[in-house]
Amino acid sequence: MADDNKPLKYLRYAIGEIVLVVIGILIALQINNWNQNRLLKIEEIKTLNSLHKEFLDNLVKFDINYKEQLNRDRIVKRLLDPKITQAPFETLDSLIYFLGWNFKFNPSTGIYNSVINSGKIEIISNDSLKNAISNFNNYLIDYEEEEIGANYYGTNFLTPYMRTQLHYRYPFKNRTEEQYNYDNVNYREVIKSDRARNEFLFYWSYMIITLKKGEDLQNEIISIINMIEVELNTQSD
Repeated sequence: MADDNKPLKYLRYAIGEIVLVVIGILIALQINNWNQNRLLKIEEIKTLNSLHKEFLDNLVKFDINYKEQLNRDRIVKRLLDPKITQAPFETLDSLIYFLGWNFKFNPSTGIYNSVINSGKIEIISNDSLKNAISNFNNYLIDYEEEEIGANYYGTNFLTPYMRTQLHYRYPFKNRTEEQYNYDNVNYREVIKSDRARNEFLFYWSYMIITLKKGEDLQNEIISIINMIEVELNTQSD
């Protein structure tokens, strides 16, 4: 009887060994998966922190740029106001001078590009945040295209025309009495002319779109910053 039970005992023993091995493998896989998820989470937090800093820095840069764009828009609108010809000559001189300035938003995108191009964007677990970051470049391109258009028109059409018509001199530069009197009359005549008003209107049309796209970009940067902060706070709980 004892001998007859040996195969059954061996079978039970073998099954027990197999079960233990399987359990050991499953535990090892579970530990490995847990460790991989932990490392991915660490990498995700590191990536989000880096993106957060870059977006914050770019928001500061953009706010400075956007204030200048708003100021340029105010200058054009002042020059379109029929009452502007009643302003002191120094005001006219200053407005024309600053109208010719160009502004360019130059964001830092090293981290952003690295995250997108390397595929690290996939480790971001929040789908809404991941989609927002992925689509951000579209907002940036839309704004830059309008900004480039405004700068191009100002540099190649408006400013050359005004400088030619006004026999432009640098503002605040000492003028002779004869130069002052001539410029004082000529500026007012040129500014109220139909050609100048058309130039201002065309330039202003660029500014309207630039400011709208700028507002969209600014809101998107702020939104992404807020979403990253919420995600980091959630993961730290």
